[in-house]
Amino acid sequence: MGKVTQGAPLKIPAKDWNSFIDAAAYVADRQRQEQGGPLKEGLSNGVIRVMNATEDTLPIYTAVALRGRNKEVPDYDVEGTEVPTDVYFNASLEITETRPYAVLQEPLEPGSIGKARVMGVTPVRFTGEAETAFAAPNAKGRMVASESGSARILCAPAEADGWGIVMLGGGGGGGTTVTGSDVRLCEITDSTDAQGSSGNYAVDIFSLDDEGNAIGSGTLFIAEIALGSKLPVGTRLLGHLVTLRTTGGN
Repeated sequence: MGKVTQGAPLKIPAKDWNSFIDAAAYVADRQRQEQGGPLKEGLSNGVIRVMNATEDTLPIYTAVALRGRNKEVPDYDVEGTEVPTDVYFNASLEITETRPYAVLQEPLEPGSIGKARVMGVTPVRFTGEAETAFAAPNAKGRMVASESGSARILCAPAEADGWGIVMLGGGGGGGTTVTGSDVRLCEITDSTDAQGSSGNYAVDIFSLDDEGNAIGSGTLFIAEIALGSKLPVGTRLLGHLVTLRTTGGN
C-alpha cells in the first residue's frame, strides 16, 4: 500500500480494504481492554476484572481482597462450551492472611467494574518503612513490609507512607508456621498425584539442622526432573518454600 495525493482517484483493492478492517478491529479491541470491558487475554497479562463491593471510592493502586465471582463459569470439559470473557470478582478491603488479593489499576466508584493486577509489576502505596524484601497488604488497601509474602519490593518508597513498586507473585516463602531458611528437607510419602516425570508429591518436611526433626507436612511441586517415571515413596529431596497463588495467597 502507498499514500495518494489529495483529490486523486482512488481504487482500493479488496485485500487492502480487509487490512484496514483488521487494523481498526485490533485498535478497538485494545481500547476496550483498557476501558474495563471483557478481557479476551485472560490472565496472560496478570490482569483481572473486579467490582468495587464497598461503599466508598477506591483509589488507583489500592490493594483489595478478592471474594466470589460474577457469572457462573461453565464446565470446560463439555464440547462446544464457550469461555466467558466478562467474569469479574468482588473486591473489598477485607484483607486476611489467606485471602487472595489484587492491586487496582484504575480508581473504582462503588459498584463499578475495572481492572486489577494479580501478577506482575505495579505501583503501590506503603504504610510505614519498607526495609525488608517483601510486602503484604493491610486492611486499608496499602502495603506493609514483611519478612515474607507474595509481593517482592522492587523499589521502596523514599520515606514512610510513600509510593513504591512491587512485583506481585514474586514473593519468597509465605506463612508463619515455618521459620528460618526457605530450604527444607522433604521426604515423599505419596506419589499418587504425580504425573509422568513431574507432578505433585505429598511430603513430610524435616529441619536442616543436626537434629533433623520432622516439622510438618506439605506438597512438593516438581516442574521438571530428568527421570522417566515417578519418584518412589521414601525419596528425599531439598525443597523451597514458594508462593504459589498468583492472586496473592501464601
